[in-house]
Amino acid sequence: MADSQETASRWATLDRNRAILVCILLTIALLAGIWGSAALDVPATPSHAAPSASGAARSNEDLALYATIAERLAAGESYYPVAAEELRAGNYPLKPFVAFRLPTLAVAMAWLGRPVMMALQFALFAAMVWAWWIRLDKQFADKRRRVSGAMLAAAGVAVAFTGRYVGLHEVWAGTLIAMSIALHRRDRWAWSVITAALALAIRELSLPYVLLMGALALYRRSWREFAALAGVIILFGLAMAWHAQEVAKVVLPSDPGSPGWTTFGGWAGFLRTYYLAGPLRWLPAEAAAPLIILALFGWTSWRSPAGLAATLFYAGYGLAFMLFGRANNFYWGLMVAPAFLVGLAFVPRAFSDLASAARRREA
Repeated sequence: MADSQETASRWATLDRNRAILVCILLTIALLAGIWGSAALDVPATPSHAAPSASGAARSNEDLALYATIAERLAAGESYYPVAAEELRAGNYPLKPFVAFRLPTLAVAMAWLGRPVMMALQFALFAAMVWAWWIRLDKQFADKRRRVSGAMLAAAGVAVAFTGRYVGLHEVWAGTLIAMSIALHRRDRWAWSVITAALALAIRELSLPYVLLMGALALYRRSWREFAALAGVIILFGLAMAWHAQEVAKVVLPSDPGSPGWTTFGGWAGFLRTYYLAGPLRWLPAEAAAPLIILALFGWTSWRSPAGLAATLFYAGYGLAFMLFGRANNFYWGLMVAPAFLVGLAFVPRAFSDLASAARRREA
């Protein structure tokens, strides 16, 4: 349960000069967001294939690829030979081994079937929103902002409400990570670790989040939590070694390799990924870009362990988007989209505290 001091933002205790400096930096960031909004007008192409792959057609092929693999597994075939055949048939790269998704989601789809998986996904969305509803209790003087925070969490997964993305790994992993942040408490961290481990079992891009959790547990000297996370990371390392070994058995020397993901997209890569992967994609770019900055600013203002974890998580993945990922890798942003806009719920109090601090007279 949150304590009352968390209703104040991180900026409430700033002296006047530092508050003015934060105001200046925020203004610069907002202007940079508006300036960079021109980079957001790009086609949405969720593909991990070659950059030459085009638009909606390749998007549909990606989703069909995962569905076909699951169908063949349900018919009794083995994952790695099937995945290799389908990747070749779709002209996808087979190297390096991370071009093959972890088999977790495909096996679950094969065992349970699409209708059950859709029901489970909607249940996960509801559980994530409920977790944020509980976590935001007593955080705001205006109770309506708790409602808006939960609604923003729901908006973060709205892109998947149709069920079309039930086979997309990033939707599952990103929602589990958002739930993990909401569930974490200093004295009750087990469910947070479990959901983080599930995210890692579905998509290896969850590893930076798990490492962040481990670093924060070490910083807080929460030794049992750190040990649990270390165990998760060790098991993941062993699973990835096995995954690489199985991939090596089915990949041929003639199979194509990925052109690479290091693109140094910079500021445009940061804005584009956050824009295309979430509900902001339905807004004009000029309006969406400042909201991205404000959401991150809101997270920085939440004076709580969860606020610190979320700030480092969203800023860290944002930095990764500046360095890695082609334009058609925007779907990586689904790893952060589910709860990112919840940060906007903290902005009104942050503005109020920052303005008060900037007007404060020195004693």
